Amino acid sequence: MAGGKEVGGTQLKRVEYLEAELGHLNDRMENEGHQIQQQADSIASMQMKMDQKFEEVLRALSRGRSFRQTCVFHDDIPKNNSGGSKPVVSGSSYSSGSSDGGGRPPGGKYGGGTN
Repeated sequence: MAGGKEVGGTQLKRVEYLEAELGHLNDRMENEGHQIQQQADSIASMQMKMDQKFEEVLRALSRGRSFRQTCVFHDDIPKNNSGGSKPVVSGSSYSSGSSDGGGRPPGGKYGGGTN
């Protein structure tokens, strides 16, 4: 019966070891969960600030103010030296002097070319 006690003691030590390891893993998972929650909160806060800034810019544009006056990072916006004309949109095919009467998209009613 001495062999049975030895095997039982070894198994008990193994179970205790596994319980301790499981506790460590659980602690790490909890810690990582808290970190993820903090990061999610930070992202949500940044999103809210971005939304607020976007709303400010939209309000300023609707009042006719220059976008450059409302933008925090205005140094990144290229300067328009053409005296206040509207910005050119890349890929735009609209023009006021076209042969089809101007101001309409090319290609017929839906602007998609031939159907």
